[in-house]
Amino acid sequence: MRRILLAPLALALTAALTASACQEGFMHIPPPEPPPEHPDRPLDVPDAGTPFMGEPMGVVAPQSARTIEAIDAAPWHIGRAMVRHDDTLSIADPDNGAIYEMATDTMLLKASTHVGGAPERIVAMPDGTLWVTLRETGELAHLDADRAITKVSTGLVEPYALAAHPTLPVLYVSGLADGKVLAINTDSGELMGSLDGDNAIERPRALAIKDGELMVLSEGIGASTFDLNADGTFDEPTASLNYRNHNPWQFSGMMNRVAVRANQLAFDPATGDALVAHMVAAPGDEESMFNQAFALAFQEVEGDSPFPMGEGGEVGYGGGNFSNNFGVPEHPLEGSVTRLGRLPNPATTQGPVVADFHDIAPNPDSPFANPGTVVLHLMDQPMDIVHHPTLSVAFIANMGSDTVVAFNTSLEDPASSPLGVWEVGHAPKGLALSADASRLFVYEAHAYSVSEIDLSDLHSWTGDQTQIPDKAWHRSSTRTTPFASDPLPADVSRGRRVFTFSRNDELSAKHLFACSSCHFDGREDGVIWAIAEGPRQTPALGGRLQGTEPFNWIGSEAELQDNMSQTIERLGGHGLPLDKLGDLEAFLLHGLKPIPNPHMGLSGRELNPVEQLGKSLFNDPNVGCYACHSGETTTDGRLHNVGTVPHIEMEIATIVRDFTGQGDPMEEPDIRYNTPTLRSLHYTAPYLHDGSAPTLRDAIEMTATTMGHTAHLTSDEMDALVAYLLTL
Repeated sequence: MRRILLAPLALALTAALTASACQEGFMHIPPPEPPPEHPDRPLDVPDAGTPFMGEPMGVVAPQSARTIEAIDAAPWHIGRAMVRHDDTLSIADPDNGAIYEMATDTMLLKASTHVGGAPERIVAMPDGTLWVTLRETGELAHLDADRAITKVSTGLVEPYALAAHPTLPVLYVSGLADGKVLAINTDSGELMGSLDGDNAIERPRALAIKDGELMVLSEGIGASTFDLNADGTFDEPTASLNYRNHNPWQFSGMMNRVAVRANQLAFDPATGDALVAHMVAAPGDEESMFNQAFALAFQEVEGDSPFPMGEGGEVGYGGGNFSNNFGVPEHPLEGSVTRLGRLPNPATTQGPVVADFHDIAPNPDSPFANPGTVVLHLMDQPMDIVHHPTLSVAFIANMGSDTVVAFNTSLEDPASSPLGVWEVGHAPKGLALSADASRLFVYEAHAYSVSEIDLSDLHSWTGDQTQIPDKAWHRSSTRTTPFASDPLPADVSRGRRVFTFSRNDELSAKHLFACSSCHFDGREDGVIWAIAEGPRQTPALGGRLQGTEPFNWIGSEAELQDNMSQTIERLGGHGLPLDKLGDLEAFLLHGLKPIPNPHMGLSGRELNPVEQLGKSLFNDPNVGCYACHSGETTTDGRLHNVGTVPHIEMEIATIVRDFTGQGDPMEEPDIRYNTPTLRSLHYTAPYLHDGSAPTLRDAIEMTATTMGHTAHLTSDEMDALVAYLLTL
């Protein structure tokens, strides 16, 4: 068997550190005061959208859950933001740099251990010890039974996901920024091998092991699997598995859709299939661009528009909230569930199913919603998924909508039968079941608390279909315990809430979006959105806004708050008041963190000779990069025509000019683009405003005579220039 980059390298073990605040063992620590209630969290849910022709389309009414028998397979030891071992919950809090431990019976805080480095995921070993990824310092932390800490330097940029081998002392860890996955011997700290180069995974968000295979989930597109050797080292890649790009009531292939924002997986114990929670984006197409442009032009001339404006109408990202010609509801973003491991049944996935498609339980005291209600529009920014051990039910924590949604996994397509939704606290990030699976614990990341959901009623949802309601549940969690206080400045914390929470009429129409829906971790989703001006790719935000005005691709807004208001208008929101705009600006500038650069390592380094050559070329007046991309911000803040206007954009501008009578009909519309910052170029592919350049080299070659002067460079010089740009 071929082994991938096996290296007998020992990872450096730093000195064992004494755990802070845990010397008294598992003593009760009084929790902080409960966080104040936020008035911006509505309990009612607006109409999710009604088709304009025919019967309303949606998903089937809730189907009876099944009692399941687990298949004979090794368990998946998956790292999560919150894990349970015996009667203790362990919670990774990156903001406070600590691991908090809570009793599952009393929900009292037992201990806290400060580890620093922004802890992200935890694996609980059989002996109760913990392994934790430290995202900011490139380390793993090992917490022994007494919670003394040993740190392991991984060499990864942004260690994120974890998985423990079920029978061997081997730990697998992914680097979110560099796409690598390492196998580490937990007894010796030895690096046993790595997946990198051709086997690297773009933005690996989750890892799992089953039946001698390692599954690696990327943030978008799909997952990859790799055989493992008998000693736990990597062998051959075995499969690439795509996430679904449509939901059950939609026709596959009818719309331009793409899977985004996968972050975690669970396994179905009855079948062994992997279940992945993610979002599906419908960014729109050329037709929606023309419709939006004409709607705006008509409004400008006539003072009104024949097309729906604002609240999720024809104008907005992806064309807003719309229906296609078959009467099937479409939204720019929707939650979804992909089953990996079993082929979909065309009877359940290719066509729509007639059902009610209206709001869920306007009365929060009512235990049930309308029959067959679609709850996927209440599934924004899924962060975790767990499966019940004896019932065919999976639970998904949704950070953007403050909900936990349950699905029936006895069906071929779990997304076709949402069972219900629970209202929980701010930004649910992690889930864990009690030992007897009668309770579900929810880690609420921005409330710094854990809530409990009573699952006792689920056990009646087995057997005869008549024994369950024909309506999706809509309930709230029962009890909540805070474990820490918010360390962020007050304005930054409030701005984070605006950035994250999608069920906010001020921010978006019909609760379809929050900023974080597209800007995961303040980054970007790689989606090219159709708007009235033409195709626009989502820009990364973290560390790229300060000093880079004017804003947006056409530089129409000199102030960040004005640009935010323009974006909110596209989202269909009513608009944020000035105080919330100020809070959101504070979070964008001071709460979002710059994207770590794997080309420079965690602490930076000197440029190598190739990169030095690229820097010289960049600054060479005969090449001309520095003329526009100058200074610390790497932008001159001006508009330029660099020959990248696509045909569709020129056609739209011409039609709008002729309809409104603005501009000289004898001349082409003058379309120019704002000089973008070059910060974090390593992360922001595809390139150019419309994402038409897959790589940096493509972008340079496409504009060889219009964006600087690079046509005369040799291939080696082009490689050097790209190498330098990737260090910025």
